[in-house]
Amino acid sequence: YSQGYGGLYPINGSAKDYFYGVMGSVGWTLEVSNTKIAPVSEIPVYYGYNKPAMLYLIEMVGRGIKGLVTDANTGTPLPAVVWVDSTTTEFWPIYTDPAVGDYHKFLLSGIYSLTVTANGYQPMTINSVTILDTGATQVNFQLQSNPGTFAYRVISSQIPGNNQSDEGMTSWALGAPDGRNYSIGVNGWVVMDMGVDIQNYPGNDFRVIEGDATAEGYVVRVSDNWLGPWMMIGNGIGTTEFDLATAGMPQSRYIRIEDDGDGNANLADAGFDLDAVEGRLIPSSGPYLAATGYTIVDSLTNFNWVLEAGETANLDLIVQNLGVDPATNVSVKLSTISQYLTITVDSLFVGNLNSSSMDSVSGFEISVAAGTPHDSQIEVEVTFSADNGYEVSHPIVIDVREGAKIFTQNDQIQFDPTFVNGESVEPLVIYNNGPDTLQINGMSTSTSFFSLSLNQITISPGSNSSVDVIFMPSDTVQYADTLTIMNSDPQNFKYKIALSGEGVFEPDIFVSLDSISVTLQQTDSVDFLLSLENVGAGELSFSNRIVNYSPVVSEDDERGGGADAFGHIWIDSDDSNGPLFNWIDISDGSGIQIPIGGSDMISNVISIGFSIPFYNDTYSHLRVCTNGWLSFTTFSVTASNTDLPNAAAPRSLIAPLWDNLIFQGNSKAYYRQDADKFIVQWEEVYVQSGYGPY
Repeated sequence: YSQGYGGLYPINGSAKDYFYGVMGSVGWTLEVSNTKIAPVSEIPVYYGYNKPAMLYLIEMVGRGIKGLVTDANTGTPLPAVVWVDSTTTEFWPIYTDPAVGDYHKFLLSGIYSLTVTANGYQPMTINSVTILDTGATQVNFQLQSNPGTFAYRVISSQIPGNNQSDEGMTSWALGAPDGRNYSIGVNGWVVMDMGVDIQNYPGNDFRVIEGDATAEGYVVRVSDNWLGPWMMIGNGIGTTEFDLATAGMPQSRYIRIEDDGDGNANLADAGFDLDAVEGRLIPSSGPYLAATGYTIVDSLTNFNWVLEAGETANLDLIVQNLGVDPATNVSVKLSTISQYLTITVDSLFVGNLNSSSMDSVSGFEISVAAGTPHDSQIEVEVTFSADNGYEVSHPIVIDVREGAKIFTQNDQIQFDPTFVNGESVEPLVIYNNGPDTLQINGMSTSTSFFSLSLNQITISPGSNSSVDVIFMPSDTVQYADTLTIMNSDPQNFKYKIALSGEGVFEPDIFVSLDSISVTLQQTDSVDFLLSLENVGAGELSFSNRIVNYSPVVSEDDERGGGADAFGHIWIDSDDSNGPLFNWIDISDGSGIQIPIGGSDMISNVISIGFSIPFYNDTYSHLRVCTNGWLSFTTFSVTASNTDLPNAAAPRSLIAPLWDNLIFQGNSKAYYRQDADKFIVQWEEVYVQSGYGPY
């Protein structure tokens, strides 16, 4: 084995580049055959050759060194860089998980030195760490705070022509200046991640540090995204400071440095020699006040800690004295020229701030216009004043989102008369018409007679979810209540729906005959007197039907069938005893197009326009599926045409065209509501196998 560029050939932008140069992890390319594409018959052979080695690699996972990096005072996990050295080798640095603070690096057994660096903290080194050949040695770091912000990670880079005369150690450009440098190559470039946003404070905001005595030229661009777009900020020669105001940027996290193209491209240290990039430049004397963060407190609305269109909220400002001297009698004032943001409480007194101290200033009040565009970034000017004539200003950027938008088709639910101590259920479909996720945090009523099947729901943008509203009366009176939906819509965070219903006594039917048996000759008839009595307290409504009845089919048994256990029969219009064929085409503009398409999609709830009895229940709404069926109750989808009844089939199903159907560009589904009928039409649809359209 060997290094990739030596044992194989130079490549650019491979996964191995990313493993080592960006993440500091181990990466291997394993080639198992001299033949680029080995015959299929030989795969088991090569698998057998390599199986022990693959199992060994799996067994080695987790060995080496691991630990946690946290703040020494608060225990907060830190985004940090872990450097590992032995007496003979310097390894690529690795990174902690910023949310957890843990790290791991595969190492062979031996004695190592570990150093951890993190922005805003003092470096910490632990020497003579013994790594065994089994398990992992755990080493934890608790870092003390200390001002200082330096490049945290190299995101991407390129040395044109693959200059093998240069070591190409991108990691030497990280952290504080140490006399080691990454030479970016003639006409080369590198993108540095500072780990935090560098704010546009008064004066210069960051410094690019040359790694040797020869001052070389370069171009600097900045962006808030590692892919750009890049804003030109200026040219540098040797160590140079830059001001974000030059690029019109209130803040930036990513810095791109490009060599100016001078010099020989094939020598060691070709191109600009980058030692470090330092942010948040601090004057050598005096205080240095800055707003380093903010928190939105929207407790009067949806309380999701996000500033959204139409909200009034408090803004808590994090202020720091980054300077070397204290600041006394500090005040802060906010201002903006944005048409969307109004600052109603704009000035607050802070007090005294010692060097390196931090304070949270609470009580600023801001309001955002309801028509603020989604994902706006509004610039707010922060002005500090203190004793001895100190005054300084810098901008911060406040993010504003449009938020979720809750919607229901009805603002009230009227239940049908319901038996005392019985139960009625009405589905409530909740839509999210906003660009952000809708969080339903709680749904409640003021009485126990109305309840919900769910209490908390998450609804993605453009989606909907259904919840059952349940009515259970205890007496024969009129009931009224209000359903309150607490949600993350910034303007309708308490969404209310009126509920009403009536309790009625339950009837009890008595029938004088429980069976009738008679034998008749053709054309004979006989009358029976059937007496019905309601012995209950409530009004009895009833209908009758004949079950176990088969339709008279004149020509073909496949043109009719039934009855089932509920008395339903069917007969085809092709049979002389069947209904009169009368095709009604609703694709002519008389029907309403149903917004479904693709494969295995079911519509939202559609009103039928009247009630229809179906298997001991009555329905007034349905959903239509792309697979040629409709259902009164289900919103799940299946393409498997099975015999009915079947427990795996959708419930309350009418399946005239049930198949695995596909909607393509010309495929559509329509519905039409008439006074006495409801029509659904599938038009120009295809089956999964490709046949069609039908």
